[in-house]
Amino acid sequence: MADKLEIEIPDALKKIIDEGHCCICGGPLKGSYANLVTVLKKAPWSFPIWSNIFTPEMGNRAMAIVCDNCVNEETGISLANPTEVIEIQVNDDYIFIYHDINTLEDAEPITEGMVESGQQRIQDEADDYEINDAIMEMLPVEISNVDVNLESLKHSDLYLIVISKTYLDAIEDPNHPQHIDLISQLILARSTQKKTLILYDSRVEDRIEFFKEFYLHNINIISIDSFNALSPEDRRKTFDAALRKLQEAVA
Repeated sequence: MADKLEIEIPDALKKIIDEGHCCICGGPLKGSYANLVTVLKKAPWSFPIWSNIFTPEMGNRAMAIVCDNCVNEETGISLANPTEVIEIQVNDDYIFIYHDINTLEDAEPITEGMVESGQQRIQDEADDYEINDAIMEMLPVEISNVDVNLESLKHSDLYLIVISKTYLDAIEDPNHPQHIDLISQLILARSTQKKTLILYDSRVEDRIEFFKEFYLHNINIISIDSFNALSPEDRRKTFDAALRKLQEAVA
């Protein structure tokens, strides 16, 4: 029998396993692993979905959650096609909603050509990572109690979020290794009403409205400001202004 990979299960999935039912047989999930199955249907929501960084233009695929009896114990492949998929709404708590799979729009299979095109696009955008590193180096060292690390955030009075393409990709992709940590930070900022200042790369401006609408409700925001990540002078001016706003917030 294949070994089960022991990982920390997110609270949202723990709740579904305790209270939900299998998307294939309809039986209870309690006592099962979190067996997630991707289906070729588009999900117009954010969680849980499966996405591929090489083919984001194909949209996010919906996912079903399946009990242990409905998956092959050796391969982890489902034994039948799901009839439902799940959506998770992240508020102060987690709400999960089942959707009939037949009500969703079909998603096209991913082809080798799509992946090759995506690989080339990622290579073309590789400079973004260098720019993101430069942004973090520009953060004023004086803001010593502002940290995106969750443990530090628990003990801070303020919260600074710097949003780049990398940040948005991570927070929108449940499979990204940083996804749970970023969501946890936002939940903590909301529940503790941390004074929060948000700076975002002007190149992701078309994605900011969705981010604000979906993730920032009930968060105590000082301001949301854009900056030109490609301009060291603009970065410096933006972060200097951010420092003044944070100092005023705790004065």
